[in-house]
Amino acid sequence: MNILNRIDSEYYEKKLVIEENNIKKNGFLINEVFEEETTKIKNLNKKDLSFNYLEISNINTHDGTYYLEEIEWKNAPSRAQKVGKKNQVAISTVRPYRSSVALLKDDCICTSGLVLLKPKSNVTSEELFIYLKSKLFTKQVFRRTRATMYPAVDNSDILELVMPKLEKKFSERIVKEISEKHELENQLIKKENQIEILCSKFIQNYFKNVPINYYNNHSIKIYNKNDLYKESNNRLDSEYYQDFHSKIDKLFNTNKNYYNLNSFFGHIDTGSTPSKKFQAENETTDYFILKASSLSNKGLIWGKVENITEDYFNKKESSKIKQNDILVLCAAHSPEQIGKKISVIEQIENDKGNTITVGELITLRIENNDRKYLNFTYQYLKSEYGYLQIQRLIRGITSHLYPTDLKKIKVPYPSKDLLTKIDNISFEINKLRLKRDKIIQNLINDYNKIYS
Repeated sequence: MNILNRIDSEYYEKKLVIEENNIKKNGFLINEVFEEETTKIKNLNKKDLSFNYLEISNINTHDGTYYLEEIEWKNAPSRAQKVGKKNQVAISTVRPYRSSVALLKDDCICTSGLVLLKPKSNVTSEELFIYLKSKLFTKQVFRRTRATMYPAVDNSDILELVMPKLEKKFSERIVKEISEKHELENQLIKKENQIEILCSKFIQNYFKNVPINYYNNHSIKIYNKNDLYKESNNRLDSEYYQDFHSKIDKLFNTNKNYYNLNSFFGHIDTGSTPSKKFQAENETTDYFILKASSLSNKGLIWGKVENITEDYFNKKESSKIKQNDILVLCAAHSPEQIGKKISVIEQIENDKGNTITVGELITLRIENNDRKYLNFTYQYLKSEYGYLQIQRLIRGITSHLYPTDLKKIKVPYPSKDLLTKIDNISFEINKLRLKRDKIIQNLINDYNKIYS
């Protein structure tokens, strides 16, 4: 150890140094059993138009699940530099103690803020993954963290961490149960897709006389100029009077089998964006704001929430998120992005209970926990028909969707048979989630009992 490399006293804390030396007697440094993946995107033959991208904030810090964003090469972020491969472990070098760790199930392009590790011995990636989720890792990496405003470690700091040698039985259990976790995640995706397909078939059938391609193939028509000045419309924008929308309105009015969003959601309103003084970018608080970038059509990306001050949260506590809230993007630089990403809060992460939303998001909240039409409404708003209804309601040069307009959106009543199928599949999804979450938590708890 070259003492000139570090002048921070925490690095030389006697208790931690002794503990690491004791582990090293029967353990090993990470660089003895793993090596860093160094392949960069410049070495790739870019056959496809797009790639799957993993950034730090797309990793769930609790269970290691992650979200890959599809990006066209021409729009590649400057930090999209590293090539990750299946069965490698990705760990963030920025605030690494937050445990942004993923065991890759897919080949992907990764941000330069991730270190990618691949096994070079009989120590498995699964074993490394659980170590990087443990209290033992947290203690060791805290010792090596540099800076205070933007705490981080070097790649070399990760490689010199000390892993204990696990008993064979426990090591085999980790591999087996993580494999079970991955299988559960595959089952979850299939079940979620089942609901999406069922709802899509119902929606397509409901609008069979107004196919989606009619929108692009027919011009705007105004049947009566006086319609422009009707108080109920209060619209002068031509998009509102697109012939496609007129046919949709006529279909709803003929069938009379629909509900407006405000008849099911008691709360439909925007959040509030804090000014700079209420943002807590360089400190850790127990209060958060959920930004527009957190939305995806595959669920919320919790890693993108940011800290705010307690004062600001207390002012806006009535806007605190709740389970089953649906979030809709209502303002964006590009109008076509409005309504494109919609998320439902299925679960709130353990430490994110004190979270509010920014002003660019509209929250739809059910009353009295009546979830009867929640799942179908979510699927409908994500559908092409739901998206075009949202797009129709955008106002102004700056392109905004207002709660007073959104609440008027009509949604076809789903059949009883469809609701029953959705409920049955949702019940199975909840069971699979609980089983998946328990696997990782039990492994981490047992690891901590033995080795911390």
